Amino acid sequence: MIRKANSVSRVLVAEVVGVTVDGELVAKPSDRSSDGPSEIILSPTVPGRRRSSRAGRIGDRALVRLDPAFTSPRTGHILSLLPHRPERFVGVVVSAHDGRLSIEDCAGKPSTTYRIRSVDPIASGDVVSCARVGNARDQVRILERVGSLEDPRCIPAMVAARFDIPTGFDPDAKKEASACGLPESSGRDDLTGIPFVTVDGEDARDFDDAVAAAGPIDGGYRTQVAITDVAHYVRPGGALDRAARVRGNSVYLPGQVIPMLPERLSNGWCSLMPGVPRAAVVAELDIDASGELTRSTFRRALIRSRARLTYDALEDAVQSGTNLAGIEHRHIEALYGAFGLLRTARRKRGALEIRSVEPSVTLDPATGDVSRFATARQLDSHRLIEEFMVLANTAVARRLMQSKIPFLYRVHDAPRASRTRALQDDLRALTGRSRVFSGSISGRRLNEVLERAHGRHNEESVHLAVLRAQSQAEYSPDNIGHFGLGLPHYAHFTSPIRRYSDLTVHRALLHTLGLESRPTLEGDELWTLAGDLSSKERRSAAAEREACQRYASRYLQRVSAPSMPGRIVSVERFGAFVRLDESGIEGLLPMAGLGPGYFRFDARARQISRQATGETFGPGDAITVQLADVDPVRGRVAFRRVN
Repeated sequence: MIRKANSVSRVLVAEVVGVTVDGELVAKPSDRSSDGPSEIILSPTVPGRRRSSRAGRIGDRALVRLDPAFTSPRTGHILSLLPHRPERFVGVVVSAHDGRLSIEDCAGKPSTTYRIRSVDPIASGDVVSCARVGNARDQVRILERVGSLEDPRCIPAMVAARFDIPTGFDPDAKKEASACGLPESSGRDDLTGIPFVTVDGEDARDFDDAVAAAGPIDGGYRTQVAITDVAHYVRPGGALDRAARVRGNSVYLPGQVIPMLPERLSNGWCSLMPGVPRAAVVAELDIDASGELTRSTFRRALIRSRARLTYDALEDAVQSGTNLAGIEHRHIEALYGAFGLLRTARRKRGALEIRSVEPSVTLDPATGDVSRFATARQLDSHRLIEEFMVLANTAVARRLMQSKIPFLYRVHDAPRASRTRALQDDLRALTGRSRVFSGSISGRRLNEVLERAHGRHNEESVHLAVLRAQSQAEYSPDNIGHFGLGLPHYAHFTSPIRRYSDLTVHRALLHTLGLESRPTLEGDELWTLAGDLSSKERRSAAAEREACQRYASRYLQRVSAPSMPGRIVSVERFGAFVRLDESGIEGLLPMAGLGPGYFRFDARARQISRQATGETFGPGDAITVQLADVDPVRGRVAFRRVN
């Protein structure tokens, strides 16, 4: 999309974060809240000169001038490189052989330690937040003690500190939250008679969506999706709004949530708890016999959820035909009837059917340690809620498009050509087919590949290969559609309690209904917000992965057996990644752990082979391993093969 040119160039501070396929540097502004682009392509040439004498590298901070004329994304050039600001990181206090204490970076190489410039009382095994001292690359000062590496209850705080995720709220935000209560019924429709239910996981604490359905009606169904009315409580520019925008989203770690909003809202007035009235924005959505959306209306309302259901309880009730407390079975049948039509529509439009293995971690409330580590089950009840949310998100995006009001789309681009070629190579090695798919890539063609892999020993590896080929979903004011869902337009509307993006979409929708003032974020401000929220979403995902890895390493230290069956998920130049059958924990099986002899990695065949015997190891192969090493500082595990 061509964006309006600016006649005046600007200078700003930016951080170099990557390189394009053409070798040009990519930078992001240091101040994401300013009126500026979310991404800058740094040109090697400077207007009036043949080439810039200042070259940057990933990680550099630089003073950047935006070129006066530009297309999206903006281009600029480096005026000067800036000194690095003191780096903050999380480390563990370790004791050397001479008794001196030093710091080992939780994300660095094991051999790298730092001298301590501090008089604070610390001990070996303490987890601390540090900052480098001036230009002394081997010296740090301690900012705060996070906890002890031996205490599993330290893991959430450790991960939050490492990824710079805010965990507290300032007094102004708490004050605003304490003043919240149930809004007056005037101006809201009374929908407390509709049999809404919430469906979430067993350990869920916040309930931001509720669903209901009626029908069949002319072969279709009338569905209702109620989303908590966060926009009523969190006003633009207020303390709660500022706190939510800084966080971007809630972060879900095993046993703990780092919320985007204070608990009085996230677990109170903005949680659709059963049996109590709550403020909501309700989408009434009619679908026909083919599962297509035919009509949508939106309103502010008061609702009263009939029941708080779990995925497992709902699945069991449907499978056994038994009743659930608080909800009549005919209403459950209507939910599943609508779901059946929505699932048919999903398959028809070619939405991707990738299955991924998600860990399920259960903690002991007394000790904070892992009591159970397993692979999460994927049930129809999960898919039912997903399809209802997709329907609501699509309907809202359609409404906002028709209103021509700027808002944040949730976009997902088709795989790039380079990733498509790599996927062809992966699938050729996994399936043995010389040409896996032909023509332009599409969801339907990829689904055919996934269907052919069903029941094969390397089915999971095929799904992983297709997943890795995908572009990253992100937020953008520019609509390019959602490749993964097979939808021409899509937005996030259904989780404003935990995603700031959804809150902005609520505000835009309510404006079209004449219930809120026009959103103030437009143009470059909206682009900046999109980049910031996409970045914070990636940060949260990385934090959640690391927390699971740390709990997994502690769990294996306690329960690992002399032999554990698993399956190779992928192979790399340095070894294979193995997922254990029982727990779903994934770890590295390095080349040295495969056994004696010389091993060679064949990139084209996507396999490792033993040179002396020709024995091969590839994705999908069953393998028996034992625990070889646990790195408690970094939360990593390594296996060795059991012959």
